[in-house]
Amino acid sequence: MTNSEIVQKLKVYRVLVLRTAQRYWRLGTSDDMQRRGRLVTVTTPEAVKAVREKIRRTPERIMRKMAKEYEMSQGSMRTIVKDKLKMIPYRMQKGAFLNQKNKTLRMKKARKLLAGTKDGSHLTTLFTDEKIFTVEANKNGQNHRIIATDYQSACEKGKILNKTLHPASVMVFAGITADGKTPLIFVDPGVQVNQVYYREKILKLGVLPWPDSHYGNRPWTFQQDGAPAHRAKGTQEWYRANFPSSSRLLIGLLPRPTSTRWTMPCEYI
Repeated sequence: MTNSEIVQKLKVYRVLVLRTAQRYWRLGTSDDMQRRGRLVTVTTPEAVKAVREKIRRTPERIMRKMAKEYEMSQGSMRTIVKDKLKMIPYRMQKGAFLNQKNKTLRMKKARKLLAGTKDGSHLTTLFTDEKIFTVEANKNGQNHRIIATDYQSACEKGKILNKTLHPASVMVFAGITADGKTPLIFVDPGVQVNQVYYREKILKLGVLPWPDSHYGNRPWTFQQDGAPAHRAKGTQEWYRANFPSSSRLLIGLLPRPTSTRWTMPCEYI
């Protein structure tokens, strides 16, 4: 058959037919000719197969250690994993997983919040929380860089940060609602926020006076997380005795998005 007939019959490119025919007449076989360049001696199919089987048995691997086991460079191991096997080494992350009991409890809590959006009580909900602020620059050595001409000038521009073992910090308590916010309450330095301090210094002086002036006689909801000082029996008794009858208390109805501790709901009407 002619080359044109082969191209038409096999539906391939003409150059493929020409090169295959030349290789057959020259070598007497249609196998690939010897390639130019350096032969593959490290990332061989046998090595790729061994690494694939090793990862299949235990995916948690360190590429540096695997390269040492197979007596190859780290670059060759990365070539096998990323280019040959098409795999990506992902970093391990920590996450909070819920069991069936927690899922059922969260569904119950979510339905309560959804019911609050129907009657408009979410607009009169006072969300409170506390936050610790450290008086120290938070820099990432990988992402924050100092551009300078030499090492000395980089140090003068702030390359080295002064890190202390226990940096100065301050805890601030605040509350926010749909149409307002409470004044900031600064916790005294070095004070452990227990139930007594929480009741006397935060709730009595900062939280309780604000809703009286803001809501008046309107019903409102006090929302907070399930910290030990919030869930203490003495604090709950203080709620019953001092909060107005038109208010409602919700403790730990839903966990904070950045928190991994789940708390039980405690509701008083």
